[in-house]
Formats: sequence, C-alpha cells, structure tokens
Amino acid sequence: SEHLYGDLSGDVLILAIGTPVLEAVKAAKLLEAEHHIRASVINLRFAKPLDEKMILDFVRRFSTIMTVEEGVVKGGVGAAILELFAQNEILKPVKILGVPDRFFDHASQSRQREIAGIDSASLMHAAIALIDDQQKSKEADVMSKITSLPWRGHKGVSR
Repeated sequence: SEHLYGDLSGDVLILAIGTPVLEAVKAAKLLEAEHHIRASVINLRFAKPLDEKMILDFVRRFSTIMTVEEGVVKGGVGAAILELFAQNEILKPVKILGVPDRFFDHASQSRQREIAGIDSASLMHAAIALIDDQQKSKEADVMSKITSLPWRGHKGVSR
C-alpha cells in the first residue's frame, strides 16, 4: 500500500484499489478545494494480503473511512477491511463503494463507473454524505446525553 494524497490525519480516508484510485485522488482534491474537507487517499495495490499495519495506522487518525473498488462489493476488499476493523475493535463510520451485484447495460468504462457510483463526483458526494451523517450522529449523541441528565428542579419549577 502507498499513501498517495493528503495529510496523515483528517476528515475522510479513502482506501482505494485498482482504477478507482485515480478517481479517489480527484475526489480528495475536490473535497479539499470546494468543501474544505481534509481527505487522504491510500492505494491498497493488492486485495490480498492487505497491508494491515498501514491501514490500521492510518484509520485511527481519520474521522470517517471510505473504501472504493471496481469489483463487486459483496465479499470484496471493503468487506475484508471491515473484518480487519472488527478484529481490531475499530468503530468508525465506514462507506463501502464498488460495483453492485447486478448486470449493467453496455457503456464506456467511465460511464459504467459513474453508474456504479465510483467516479470522482460520486465519491466526493459519498464522502460529504458520510461526514454529514457522522456529524448528525454526534449531535444526536450529545443531545441524548443532555436530555438524560438528572433534573434538579428549582423551587417552584417542575418538569
């Protein structure tokens, strides 16, 4: 594996393999330039063996994680990365992107990537949605903690 783009920590880490690596780098640049989201890209290079040490070192420094592959998602690299996270008790928001398990109409490779949601624009939108969901989850968590605080009513005030 190799770190291709971005800082060593940030908002979203994109773990990519194969052709989508270039799309991931384009998406990371767009995220930073247009949305001020700190994104980094790792080129996994190989599905097996995963570079577990590098992946684990990086994921701990990012708020959210995306995996991108040009293969079928079910049983793919993203699934292997989730297994790695489970074995190492890593609890982070993760989005796995790849080819759905269905037939596609004939089209150019770039059009098929767009249909599958693994082109740079789709990756950028997926990262924004992932980060937004994480923020909403954090806000909901804070609100649930606030509302679960014990109530200490003041004289003459009831709940």
